Amino acid sequence: MTKEDDFQIFILKEPKGIFLTAFDDGKVVQCSLDLLENKPTVGDVYVARVLRTDKTRAWLDLGENKPALCFPRAPFVEGECQVVCVLKESTTTTYTQKGALVTDKVPGKEKYLKEADKLPQCVVAADLAWKKYLKSLEKTFPILVNDIELYQEICALGLDAVTLKSDLGWSYEVESIWKSFLEPVVPIPGGGWILFEEGETLTAIDINTSGYDQKGINLKGDNDLYEFNRRAGEICIEQIKLRNYGGRIVIDFPTFKNKNFYFKLWSHLKDKFHEKETFVPGFTRTGLFELTRYRPGLSIPQKLKKINFIP
Repeated sequence: MTKEDDFQIFILKEPKGIFLTAFDDGKVVQCSLDLLENKPTVGDVYVARVLRTDKTRAWLDLGENKPALCFPRAPFVEGECQVVCVLKESTTTTYTQKGALVTDKVPGKEKYLKEADKLPQCVVAADLAWKKYLKSLEKTFPILVNDIELYQEICALGLDAVTLKSDLGWSYEVESIWKSFLEPVVPIPGGGWILFEEGETLTAIDINTSGYDQKGINLKGDNDLYEFNRRAGEICIEQIKLRNYGGRIVIDFPTFKNKNFYFKLWSHLKDKFHEKETFVPGFTRTGLFELTRYRPGLSIPQKLKKINFIP
């Protein structure tokens, strides 16, 4: 990474996935990982056969082990073909396997039904995460990529600051970032640490002031504690976005004596998310900070574990 460019994007295509890492002034601001597997992803439009139905639901064959679930606006008929769009990808964990969630709210259905010559068939493939991110940028930034096909795709987007470097590898900065996603403990500058535990039903985050292979911190009163919790909360938000945690997320902050600080901290952190699909109700009666964040697929740590990531 060069010092001349404040904002740089590195895109590495590996046998199992496409890794995007964006830095702003030396700090990582965005990461995405697209696994190179042939499975339905969010935004894909499929022509699929209805396997079974009940009063309000229908299950369709998208070519996966588990059928996709749909809540159709009008009842489906078993055996018929329908056009659906993937809202949430299928997931497989240690204990459960869930099929994709799809919707029948797709414009131009008749055209897709005529185009399909086999079932199931993906008739519209959604953009991968790396491409969505590049399209979302308001201006062009330097991009380094190691694959000729990706280079051509990026050039086709009208981005002219892209450089093909076939020998582009894992720099120390990039490798450190991706390895850190597999570490549950994140240090807090100035002392303290944060533990991230992603479970089947929720992600639990524990903030600690004591030492854990990290320097502890001495806090005197609620004002000091607020500043500590504010810093820790901002790191939590950064990691939630970078690691792409979703669903129900619970953060356990060190407790205040003055309850007014809970509202102050909630107001500060709520404004830091800047995401339409993140709901931040705040602190529960037991003092836990709760939020719900939409995520259509696996988190980055889950994806890295799935491919046995070694840079």
